[in-house]
Amino acid sequence: MDENGSPIAEVKVYANSDQPPWNWTETETDAAGAFKLGVIGGDWWVRFDARDLIPHYLGPRDSLVTVSSGETVSLTMRATSTDATITGTVTLDGAPVAGIEVRAGSHLGWTETRTDESGEYALPVASEADDNRGYNVWMDTWRLPDSTYVEKNWYNDVLSGSAGRDFHAYKTKSGFKGQIFSEKTEKPVPHAWLWAWDGAKQWGQHGGAERNGRFRMWLPNGTYDVYASGDGYDEQLVERSVTLEDEVVEYTIYLEGEGPQLSLSDLSTTPMKFALHQNFPNPFNPSTTIHYLLPAEAHVVLTVYDLLGKKVKRVVNETQDAGIKRAEWDGTDLSGADVSTGVYLYRIQAGTFVQTKKMVLIR
Repeated sequence: MDENGSPIAEVKVYANSDQPPWNWTETETDAAGAFKLGVIGGDWWVRFDARDLIPHYLGPRDSLVTVSSGETVSLTMRATSTDATITGTVTLDGAPVAGIEVRAGSHLGWTETRTDESGEYALPVASEADDNRGYNVWMDTWRLPDSTYVEKNWYNDVLSGSAGRDFHAYKTKSGFKGQIFSEKTEKPVPHAWLWAWDGAKQWGQHGGAERNGRFRMWLPNGTYDVYASGDGYDEQLVERSVTLEDEVVEYTIYLEGEGPQLSLSDLSTTPMKFALHQNFPNPFNPSTTIHYLLPAEAHVVLTVYDLLGKKVKRVVNETQDAGIKRAEWDGTDLSGADVSTGVYLYRIQAGTFVQTKKMVLIR
């Protein structure tokens, strides 16, 4: 339904399980805006097909629902009507680029559009979000040509009606490439990530590795600190103060850590010790998953802080049985508003076990 309680018909609804074997089902809302999905017991992510809602409505956030065997769970999802726009232009070396996807997110939901032949875009948004810091706006880069980077790929706290939120991409000859392996298994780490930070310019870029662990990241000339990590692996400083001047530097990287804990056999095994894994993906947008290990029942408090030590969000606060656990942070604060791009800390306390790690959110 919309913000006034009016039904929205003929919208596809999907549900996928939160654990292997990744079951999936779908249906469509009827004339009364109602839907019914048949599922087995477990945790399920429920989402609308935003293509059936945008541009007239924002796409609502996904909902995580726990269903017991034989139980029927009632769920109300609201799509907010759009009544304004956010506009800008995408260029490559100063020339307009068509067909580039631009997205925006708020506590009410998200929206997207594509640039036209003049490189201009107009995001349909709801002015209601202005009461809670407005929108984070970013551009998808996968349609850009190879050997390019984007000078600024996100805007925070953008109000409806804003103009001039432009994205400028440039061709370059500099970057990093290589392959990432597990130090323990000596096998490639699929979907690992690389992070390069130019402290002098206060500018950074992140990139993901392919399934074979190979990566390539394009950057402007500059001096960078390079980091790497992956799901279940510790963040690692690869090299500090690497100067790029129209060249591509190659690395072979070995990550320390146990790796992901996602198989069915792993999920049924009781861990031998407490542990907090590196979140994945990292950097991330809009959400990330945090895995941790409990060898015994414990009261778990998992909290996100900013670098000043201010509490941003309490993700977990409950007593849990022993096992391999996971929690998801959707990049929002205590009020449900999207937080800004930056480095955040996440801290777990389970009994006497305490550990803290850092993560990077990029809008």
